[in-house]
Amino acid sequence: MFYDKNIIINHGLSWKRVPQAFSLKFRLWYDFLIPKVLKKALLVFVVSEFCKNELMEVYKVSKEKIRVLYPGISEIFKPLNLNKKDFILYVGNLQPYKNLKNLMKGFKILRGWGFKLELWIVGIKDERVFKKEDYSFVDQKLKSFIKFLGFKEDKELVELYNQALCLVLPSLYETFGFPVVEAMACGCPVVISDIPAFREIAKDVALYINPHNPEEIAYALKEIIDNSQLRNGLVEKGIKRAKCFSWDNTVNKFLKILKEYGII
Repeated sequence: MFYDKNIIINHGLSWKRVPQAFSLKFRLWYDFLIPKVLKKALLVFVVSEFCKNELMEVYKVSKEKIRVLYPGISEIFKPLNLNKKDFILYVGNLQPYKNLKNLMKGFKILRGWGFKLELWIVGIKDERVFKKEDYSFVDQKLKSFIKFLGFKEDKELVELYNQALCLVLPSLYETFGFPVVEAMACGCPVVISDIPAFREIAKDVALYINPHNPEEIAYALKEIIDNSQLRNGLVEKGIKRAKCFSWDNTVNKFLKILKEYGII
């Protein structure tokens, strides 16, 4: 904050877009800090065009000062010769705006239709930052089919992506989506929210849902499971799309931009 030659990377304005998900202390600190850091920055990298537009709209950051730099994923994420198991996978932090509540409601509907599946949830939550969620609607019977796996290393994640019937992310807000790209790279079809950042990243290689509608989430999961033609098409296109997000590409573009700005 006190240095005048910053190059920063911004991952979005989630505490402003979904303030109900964050503690008051965290929101006040970021509302104080972020505008000052942005103002002093020589250059601001963002992880998507959506993120760029947000900074221009909310903080009036100059267009010339912002450059989109898509992150990459590790080469470890790839298809493996593993058998599929009867579970749907969620990967991400357990933040309220990740919308796990509606995911669980959708999963409950899916189970009610006779699908004998489990929901496996990978991720952790920092209670210092995020508010607690009320999952009292999850009864003991449904709870027995939901597994919280905690944090997983990449090696374990690769296996989970390869074994899952699909990845589902019903987020209310995102600016990129590492699990989406990782899953696609592993040949795992994805069911994701119809929000701008996901559309930008996944394009036509995902099944999109209204994250506010649990029944629509359930129906999309049913489609992925029942429709082999749809599923195989998403898998094939997803593997190709994921190749656009490599760390080699990211680093090469990063260095090119620094040279354009005369920084190196």
